[in-house]
Amino acid sequence: MSRLRCTLGLATAALLFSSESAAEPPLALRWDAPAACPDRHFVEDEVSRVVGRPFGELVAEWREVHGSVRAEAGGYRLRLRLVTRSGSSNERSVLGASCTEAAEAAVAILTAGVARSPTDRTDRTDRTEASAPSALPSQVPERGVVPRAASEPQASAPRGALPFLGVRLGVDVGSLARVAPWAQLSAGVELGRVSLSGFVGTTGNVSGQLATSAAGAEMFLWAAGPEACVLFGPGALRVSACGGAELGSLEARGFGAAGRRSGRTFWSAGLLRGALDWYIGQTGFLSAGASLVVPFRRLRVVSSPEEVHETGALAVRPWLGIGVRFP
Repeated sequence: MSRLRCTLGLATAALLFSSESAAEPPLALRWDAPAACPDRHFVEDEVSRVVGRPFGELVAEWREVHGSVRAEAGGYRLRLRLVTRSGSSNERSVLGASCTEAAEAAVAILTAGVARSPTDRTDRTDRTEASAPSALPSQVPERGVVPRAASEPQASAPRGALPFLGVRLGVDVGSLARVAPWAQLSAGVELGRVSLSGFVGTTGNVSGQLATSAAGAEMFLWAAGPEACVLFGPGALRVSACGGAELGSLEARGFGAAGRRSGRTFWSAGLLRGALDWYIGQTGFLSAGASLVVPFRRLRVVSSPEEVHETGALAVRPWLGIGVRFP
């Protein structure tokens, strides 16, 4: 009996010793983000750099972290689902102005929850380390300042490209003999605070009449060209300031005279545009703005021998628009 008790005692001591000395399994990270965003290796490398140990050797109160980043109106949404070693889970959500900022928010959260391996806990006074939180809050603010050490690099501009497609409807005042309806289709890509796009647009037919007779001409304008814009404001409302140029054709067809003629001439102009965009959800947006058109040369529509119309030195196109982005 005494031998059996001795054997059981030795086995129990060995079991306790092995359980205390066994290393906890390392933290596992699963990461899902657009291809243009920082990847899982970026997050792991940044956490390792701040803590001072390879990511595979780190342990925390969590055994798994599931992270995802998705484009959202006004920025990029980070969602982290933290699974503790007891099996419970907790989710955190942070909205960053860029994809990189969302990834850095994940780095900050993971760094705060990471503990060193048991063999290294005795020298914490010689190293800078954030202790693991005693409790996991159920929520974090929708948007806040991401804590960073002074030596850490600041967030760079977002590397992702966000294509978009939009339609604008308005009027053209000053290009033709009368105020004309204007419709425009634009497509381009957002690159952080800058967007590059191309467009094609046309006016409706308007007529100009001679002062001395019933003769005159119907005319319309079509044009296409590039635009570059700078975007201001990180939220659902953004202001854009743009510059560009357009090339096209001014076309006219005479009426009311014995010999009616049709003709066209080359149109070219510079553009300055300002707009207010309101983002709806992750993809849709509404716009309101105006374009200032500066023709490179004045054009005339003539019903021989009299002049029906001469294009103005400036034209204005106020418009409303709707569009969609493709995250």
